[in-house]
Amino acid sequence: MPSTEFAREAIAEFLGQLRARTGADAEIVSYPEDDSGNPLTVDAVARVGGELWAIDHMRLAYEPTVIPAGDEAVQMLRGPLKELADRYGCCLHVGVLPPRRRARIRPKIDAYYSDVLRRAEAAVISGEDWFDLDGFTSVQILKGGVRPDAEKVEVATWLGESASVEDQVVAALEGPLTAKLRGQLAAAKRADHRVMLLIDQVPDPTRRQPTVFLASWQTVKMVVDRVVTSLPGVVDCVWFRAGDGSFTNLTSPSTC
Repeated sequence: MPSTEFAREAIAEFLGQLRARTGADAEIVSYPEDDSGNPLTVDAVARVGGELWAIDHMRLAYEPTVIPAGDEAVQMLRGPLKELADRYGCCLHVGVLPPRRRARIRPKIDAYYSDVLRRAEAAVISGEDWFDLDGFTSVQILKGGVRPDAEKVEVATWLGESASVEDQVVAALEGPLTAKLRGQLAAAKRADHRVMLLIDQVPDPTRRQPTVFLASWQTVKMVVDRVVTSLPGVVDCVWFRAGDGSFTNLTSPSTC
């Protein structure tokens, strides 16, 4: 979930850009969560061109298992790899795709990391880098002293479970957006507001969960269109804030 301050700043910046682009009045009316009696749960209500809009902010963030899985990978591998690197006088760069607990049982997770350590030792003994056929897992060896500034062991964790950026966007958006369409956004529509969704690729500095930084607005639009059309009549307008801070309307300009 986005932090309240970050969401409000993003919405305020968007409204400022909208005023600059169109010349229309665009201002915050209220923040529903500040009023315990307000049934709406969107991030803001704004008046744009004389109409009331319920605006909800949503980060284009990797699904929530990414960070704990990455933390576990470092915890499982760094110590044994450091011991291996010290024993053979080398530096190791190991890439892994951390198994997600939602998809793997404990014995399979342990087996994955045991295999990585076994492959790392074999690579060090042979002196040859190893790259798994999965396209994610690898062991690269550097002689000690070649990079004096390098850490003895680097564990690089992949964020996406697929090399396809579209698949990463689906994993990030499909479930949360569907829940919003059925819940808080549908409630805002029933309250006779026009409904706007702001999808944000800019990282929230208060959160460890990263955004899908490689996704283009075109890819986000493809995924959003599929989800929104599956539950029609809820969202009137979707905007996207890219990592560089630029805003793109993902719906027809005539709708918002």
